[in-house]
Amino acid sequence: MSRRPTSFEHTAIRASAGAGKTYQLTNRFIALLAAEESPDRVLATTFTRKAAGEILERILQRLAAAALDPDACAQLGSAIDRPNLSPKRACELVGKLARNLHRLHARTLDSFFARIARSFALELDLPPEWQIIDDPADSSLRDEAIQAVLREEDPRLLTELVRLLAGGDASRSVAERIGRLVGDLHALYCETSRDAWERIPRPQRHTAERLAEAIAALEQVAVPLTKQGKENGNWRKAVGAACKAASAEDWEQFLKGGMVKAAAHGGEFYREPVPPPIRDALGPLIEQTRAVLVNRLADRCDGSYRLLEKFDARYRRLQRTQRGLRFEDVTRALARSAAVQDYHDIYFRLDAEVSHLLLDEFQDTSLLQWEVVRPIAAEVTSHAD
Repeated sequence: MSRRPTSFEHTAIRASAGAGKTYQLTNRFIALLAAEESPDRVLATTFTRKAAGEILERILQRLAAAALDPDACAQLGSAIDRPNLSPKRACELVGKLARNLHRLHARTLDSFFARIARSFALELDLPPEWQIIDDPADSSLRDEAIQAVLREEDPRLLTELVRLLAGGDASRSVAERIGRLVGDLHALYCETSRDAWERIPRPQRHTAERLAEAIAALEQVAVPLTKQGKENGNWRKAVGAACKAASAEDWEQFLKGGMVKAAAHGGEFYREPVPPPIRDALGPLIEQTRAVLVNRLADRCDGSYRLLEKFDARYRRLQRTQRGLRFEDVTRALARSAAVQDYHDIYFRLDAEVSHLLLDEFQDTSLLQWEVVRPIAAEVTSHAD
């Protein structure tokens, strides 16, 4: 994307891996240099340091080759739609790049965001002199935060919360279960509000009296007959199994019955539709099953959120004490801050202005990353239809 109304149109390239997207990105970068654009006004981003280094290396190598070899120069000129590119001009561009390497923005999104965050540390309420920590150091912080939760929280409350998450599986310790929960859901917790964890509706359960009435009605229901006029044993057996599971309030087992599934979804059992009397008798029990299982899921969501909330408080405290952040923390802080929504402030703090935005592997950009990039992208494309 280019802000200046030049011959460089906004372009999106969709192609499979290895099709030459990065090659086209370097073409665009070199073409901008050849059009007298200042290198520090071009932001070229990708997702790994290796890829960012390869982009810059490829640009320098292609220009150097063009400066030394007329044939390579002709090929480069054709690729960037500059047929009059000369080795002398290519040499000038190499020199221009070399003199501005410290100001170039061929980097990962993470490193670009880190640079912005360091310029807005006070507004973002980041720890003083913070730094990015590696995975082992972060894992150590998480383990320490989990141990702090176990030490400082009421054991009865923790036991209750973990019980909500266990789902009948008692094979893991409390610490292991919290650790797994943190590994699976902490990133989601950081990107959502409590309201998102409370959106599962809680259906009303039937009373014990109503449940007993429903089971009694099912026990007495008539089942389909065989051709000989006798009760169909398969149907009677299914009715008995459903009553047994409902009486034990084993709703998972109740739901496994083929007759129950057919009644719930309008299917067939032993190649016959469920007769209305059986379907009606099963109705309250199916409603109870739904209410119990959905409420159980809602309880687990609530328990998960409460445990994650307790973990996160200790984890953030440790991060602040040790001044260590992950790239995800930096991105999240930027995306949530109104202070960095104005591109003028970003440019002022960075002492640089972005006129051209080249995003490699854009499909891998997260929503949070896009929230940070969007003000710049909006300004760069502001002159377009």
